[in-house]
Amino acid sequence: MVSTLIVQPENGATIQRGATVPFACTTSNMETGFFDDPQRLYYATPQTLNAEGVIQGHQHISIQRIASTTTAPDPRSESLSFFVGLNTKADAQGVHTATIPATTFTQPGVYRICTITGTRGHQPVIMPVARRGSQDDCIRVTVA
Repeated sequence: MVSTLIVQPENGATIQRGATVPFACTTSNMETGFFDDPQRLYYATPQTLNAEGVIQGHQHISIQRIASTTTAPDPRSESLSFFVGLNTKADAQGVHTATIPATTFTQPGVYRICTITGTRGHQPVIMPVARRGSQDDCIRVTVA
């Protein structure tokens, strides 16, 4: 089953306003680098598995400024501070890296940084059982 952990930045980190921030996440039990053209095939391709039965797909980074650590954030896409697909293959250890641009953290406050695991056709991954760990991870950082 797919499992993801954000390893950079650290959960609870304080980031300086306007800083460029390195991002890294590890993903296990998923063959990354599979990303169908969303203009033509969004949700059109079913989930696929490789020869070992591992899901083929990709990751995303989603960042939102939130009111507090106890208030649910606005789920609408226009409320995002940053969003990007990690469409390339992760390294041999399953690590994806990216750079979060300085234009992301423009206001002080609390930000939620999450991964979104998708199939090659951009659907959420379908996991074989309900009782399991999450396929995605979220952390919260403070921008000063």
